[in-house]
Amino acid sequence: MLEENPRQWHEKLSEILWAYRTSKREATGMTSYALTYGHDAILPTEITVQSIRIGQQHNLVDEDYSQAMLLELEGLDIGRIDTVDKLLVGKEVVARAYNKRVKNKSFEEGEIVWKAVLPLRSHMAGY
Repeated sequence: MLEENPRQWHEKLSEILWAYRTSKREATGMTSYALTYGHDAILPTEITVQSIRIGQQHNLVDEDYSQAMLLELEGLDIGRIDTVDKLLVGKEVVARAYNKRVKNKSFEEGEIVWKAVLPLRSHMAGY
């Protein structure tokens, strides 16, 4: 797509951002759109085909619609907390994998713990 005309990247940017924002991330299990707005984005094909979600939304009375939005907002907080928990678990897994290779060493006072390797025929003042 962009390989043919790399100078036209700005024309495809909005489509790429839409795809990124509406696809689920593996780390969170949710889309960034859903984390922001509390529900998944309504895709243009859903409007054209009249999906069940769109059909139910049009049949709601104003009061019912407001109540549904309030329930969605309450669910959003739970979803965000679950997402943070998933991210923390993922960070712990990465930390454990990294720390497997770390070897603890303790040093006593007076031990040499740093060695300067100088280029040939150079001298360090004080040594």
